[in-house]
Amino acid sequence: MIMLGTASAIAISAANAQDTAEEVLAPIDETTDRVNRLGTIVITAQKREENLQDVPIAVTAFSADSIEKLGFDQINQVAWQTPNFTVTGLQGEGGGGSTNAWLSLRGISFVDFSNVNDGPVALYIDEVFQPAQGAALSQLFDVERVEVLKGPQGTLFGRNTTAGLVHFISRDPGDTLNGYVSAEVGEFDKRVLEGAIGGPVTDGLKMRLSARYSENGELQTNPITGQGGFGESEVIALRGTLMADLTPDADLTIRANHTQSRGTTTSPVFFGILEQDGVTNCAVGNVEAGNCYTRLGLQIPTQDFEDAYAEFPLPMNYNKSGVSARVRWDFGWADFTSITSYEQYDTVTRYATTPGAYLSTGGASYLAPFFTADTEALSQEFRLNGANENAKWVVGAYAYKDERKIENTTAFVSSNFPGNELSLGSGNGQVDTNAWAVFAQVDNELTEKLSLVVGGRYTDEERTLEEMMTRGGDSIAAPESTSFSNFSGDITLNYKPSDNILTYAKLSRGFKSGGFAANATSLAARGPATAENLTAWEAGLKSDLFGDRLRINGAVFLYDFEGLQANAGTSDQQGNIVVDFLNAGDATVTGAELEITAVPTDSLYLSLGVGLLDSEIKSDLIFDGSVVNGNSLPGAPELNANALIRYTLPRTSVGEFDLQLDGRYQTETSLNIDANPYEIQGAYGIANLRLMWTSSDGGLNGQVFLENLTDETYYTNKFYSPGLFDVVFAQRNLPRTWGVRLGYKF
Repeated sequence: MIMLGTASAIAISAANAQDTAEEVLAPIDETTDRVNRLGTIVITAQKREENLQDVPIAVTAFSADSIEKLGFDQINQVAWQTPNFTVTGLQGEGGGGSTNAWLSLRGISFVDFSNVNDGPVALYIDEVFQPAQGAALSQLFDVERVEVLKGPQGTLFGRNTTAGLVHFISRDPGDTLNGYVSAEVGEFDKRVLEGAIGGPVTDGLKMRLSARYSENGELQTNPITGQGGFGESEVIALRGTLMADLTPDADLTIRANHTQSRGTTTSPVFFGILEQDGVTNCAVGNVEAGNCYTRLGLQIPTQDFEDAYAEFPLPMNYNKSGVSARVRWDFGWADFTSITSYEQYDTVTRYATTPGAYLSTGGASYLAPFFTADTEALSQEFRLNGANENAKWVVGAYAYKDERKIENTTAFVSSNFPGNELSLGSGNGQVDTNAWAVFAQVDNELTEKLSLVVGGRYTDEERTLEEMMTRGGDSIAAPESTSFSNFSGDITLNYKPSDNILTYAKLSRGFKSGGFAANATSLAARGPATAENLTAWEAGLKSDLFGDRLRINGAVFLYDFEGLQANAGTSDQQGNIVVDFLNAGDATVTGAELEITAVPTDSLYLSLGVGLLDSEIKSDLIFDGSVVNGNSLPGAPELNANALIRYTLPRTSVGEFDLQLDGRYQTETSLNIDANPYEIQGAYGIANLRLMWTSSDGGLNGQVFLENLTDETYYTNKFYSPGLFDVVFAQRNLPRTWGVRLGYKF
């Protein structure tokens, strides 16, 4: 509250003083003003095009130019520059053939290895809901912008947006011939080729084609045997857009995309947790120092990132395809939009978890869960947007259907076994979803400075466990269904003391349906879990000051979370991974965000983001012997901050150079709901350095960069496996890496 109150006071005082301040600032001609001041970012967070600064939602948005200068090609990099947003995955932050991404906004997240159940942070690509968040790993290229919407989006987006959503918006073809091509090389034999071309084909018809190819060599090698191939990846991503004028008042846009990713796992870092006596637990500091033992007496040396203590790598592959058709029709009194989509995502995910004894080959046998998942989804949205002198409105209907199949196998992996593995059993399942919704929102201008936004959405959803067989051979006798109906929405009061300042107060409610764990290790653990509901109170400020040279945006919020869903994973005495899909209890979150962007001179660009979180779980759950009640939410650090400074050097005969330093810091956080001491990630910070060049005519461009400048080590997930193994396995971040990029635009 203090942070936002201070920012509000600064903004309003600054607004009153702008006339004086603009005289103090050095004069800028019109051309320079357009280039160097903060400018306008147009977003579609309310299903219509609006200035970011006029939308009463906490949104962090990145334009195409910002994405290029920040070097974004993975969704985790978006999180680096977004307060209260984190991204994790099985393979760290998306490298080495990763097949998944787990998104967390304001401390609210959900981890599902199998892709059977949705998270509370929805992923959209070109207005289409993505049933698998792994789609975010490959489609961040040739985009017009990225929008991160925070807080429940229960009215206009609905299901699975209790925490918010991330939206990738692709570039349109353009009215003239345009495009680009770029090439990149870097650490670990990284090679990237990317390009796009778009423009008019004939009168009333435009097209754009874009593609990205990326690969990297091995990230790790077994230091004992010399076995390599760990962490290799090859990704091909394609996208096409066709835009046609049907009539003077109607148009059709067809978009299609496909990604093929082939890779191998990196080896987790394994930590024993026992003293040499095999009974006493080690202190946390000794565990991460590699001084402790597993129950089988294995002490794994302290590992450099490049070291893999496994015999051989395992596959991590996925395919993603999607096609959508959007029809827009201007009726005069309203704009009609129809969006029809089909999405398909299949994945093979295999990873090492718990190591056994050393083998004569110099590696370690280990337990390897194996998920094969296949998801197909259909969606249809109809909506009408309209406006009159005092109000803007939108009404619509939405239908969604998906089918998710999962097969899971657990095996010991070792060259001592025939075919390199000893199966401990396999299971399979299928969960289908059918949902429909109707929604409406109206933005009514009460006075010249005061407006009221009211919206609501009714959702009806059914989830059916069509089939399920556990690894032990138990199966359900018949399909089982569970149904959910919900009314969500929001009411927002906006006050604009001046044209460049917006303040708002909001009450909103979000909803995420429950469901089944088709990959549970026992029938008793299949669920169903009940729905999540989130009630949020929020107050916010958006302001552009000093002639668009200073932007201050902020928000404070209070969340009341009911029915917190969790996949609670542990291992039994036989080493089997045991996962229960359940409602872990309720939770409260209070927090704040502040984002400041400044252009104090024509050559200096600054940004700062700060996020604060105070979360608490209220639960009767006892997990791995630990009481969950009173713990913080996993992945919810009390403080996170991001910063960027970019300096434009004096123009030379060969063009313009920019030097950029950006970074992110976060305090300690637990990585699981039980807050086990062995699953705590300590405070850490990372920094990246870039030197960028643009030729005098703007055609050629290049970058030289270092990421993770200080070679910081941290872990994106940790998993404590008691019982037969007594081990912690963890996924660490990439070390310091370098890269060089050269491109051409036309």
